[in-house]
Amino acid sequence: MFLTTRTPELSPDLIARIRREVGRLAPAHEVDDLAQEACARIIEKEDLWRQERGALTGWVTTVARNVVRNRWRQQAREHDARAMLEEKQRRQGDDPFSEEKIRLVLEQFARLPDDEQRLLRWRYLEEQSVTEIALKLAVSQPTATRRIQDALAALQRRAHAKWLSPTLPLLRFLGVHKMKIAAAAAITALVAASATSWFDQDPDAAVVGTTASLPHTTFVAGLSSRVDPTENVIWCATGPLAWKELETLVGGPVKLDRASPTVDLLNGSSFDADQVSSSAFVAGAGLIGDGVIDRLQRELKRKFKRGPDPVLARAASLAGKGQLLTYAFLYKQIEWQVKFESLEQPLAFRHTIDGKARESNVRAFGIRDMGTHQYFTKLARQVRVFGDTEAFAVELSTPGVDDRVILARIPASTTLDRTVKRVLKLTSGKPQYLAGDDTLQIPVLDFDLAHVFSDVNGNLENRGFGDKALGYAMQTVRLRLDEKGALLKSRFLATAGAAFGHQPRRLIFDRPFLLLMKEKGRQPYLAVWVASPEILVVE
Repeated sequence: MFLTTRTPELSPDLIARIRREVGRLAPAHEVDDLAQEACARIIEKEDLWRQERGALTGWVTTVARNVVRNRWRQQAREHDARAMLEEKQRRQGDDPFSEEKIRLVLEQFARLPDDEQRLLRWRYLEEQSVTEIALKLAVSQPTATRRIQDALAALQRRAHAKWLSPTLPLLRFLGVHKMKIAAAAAITALVAASATSWFDQDPDAAVVGTTASLPHTTFVAGLSSRVDPTENVIWCATGPLAWKELETLVGGPVKLDRASPTVDLLNGSSFDADQVSSSAFVAGAGLIGDGVIDRLQRELKRKFKRGPDPVLARAASLAGKGQLLTYAFLYKQIEWQVKFESLEQPLAFRHTIDGKARESNVRAFGIRDMGTHQYFTKLARQVRVFGDTEAFAVELSTPGVDDRVILARIPASTTLDRTVKRVLKLTSGKPQYLAGDDTLQIPVLDFDLAHVFSDVNGNLENRGFGDKALGYAMQTVRLRLDEKGALLKSRFLATAGAAFGHQPRRLIFDRPFLLLMKEKGRQPYLAVWVASPEILVVE
């Protein structure tokens, strides 16, 4: 940084002086953090130095000392507040760090808006200074302080925990009995900060990231989940495939010492390995120290001719050898025998946001006019139609391949399971085939998304595994559906002829629809309710 009329020069010599002064007063493990805070404070307060017109080196030394002393005071206040609170609660016979209170604070923390969660994580989990947070937000320190206080007050109200205060950081609160929860929060923060690389996501996908950044999209662990017909809902069989392996390992349904809707859904899943070809997936569970990761990596290489899964390797680096891991990877690639058309005209997809009807132009594929298609006969063999013009389903397949892609434009039922069953019943009837004047338009799906099931954490209560704990569970789904075919890659990981009287049909998926992928005669291994263009390719 060079000297200007606005900014004091932070030369290498001056930075070294700051580090020496901080190092003289602070423990070695805090020097980098405090020196960085001192530099930020110097730049922020440079107008004050110019008003005083004193020696720059002396002023810088004073600022560095004050930063260290402020840290001392903060640590002393935290220690005193912690001691006073524990003593007060001891006298009243009320433990502030009870299981119930920890669970309540965690539940309400997860329900805060993303920006408030981020502020509390920065300040009380990562213990970043207000100066650092203000710089990240590009706001003044008073504004950053006010926002942090507002977020903490919101958590206090939600959790009925007035005893939560700035002098009792959330990390210390959680750390009394539940350090694994703090570790899960740290993993979640790591994922949010670098999702694409951490989850080994495809940067070429049109939509890449985590569901945390998509307000109208979520993953569910079971088909019995309730469905909001205006939101995208994604379920994939890697969840139950991995969970069945864990159940086999622990000798039955997984039991945690806390309520977990995700665990309940996975324990109750009827999907098992018989519903998908063994050549399409790898699944296993075990202790990391017993070599389960090496076994899984070898199996991935053998079946899919691919290198090691970096997500599996990273998970191993975050967990100890004595920890449990359960994992599943599913891979399907379907190529249409005859390519569909990539439609030049965008499809106006109808959806609803906050009760208001909207339209978004999205990329689509299909057939504008069957009568002009040069491969009419072959194309007709890979498209089967069920239902009528208002509620219909289209099944896409390739001759000789068991996999089917089913798209159904029907109203959503209350749960994903009921919607799926309606579609399977609809497609069990006699099919119709495309006629020369039919139109087919299907939105392109091209996303690579990740989701962290934050409620999958807690101590196992299964016999023989009481010393083990699940820290987190995550799932990724890479899905591409276009004129060439369909591609699905998913992983889950947890540690701890036309009818008579035919009228031309417009089979256009321009409003919410259900997408299923399944093998012939078996249950679906993927279900996606598409209601928002967040996961479509917007033009």
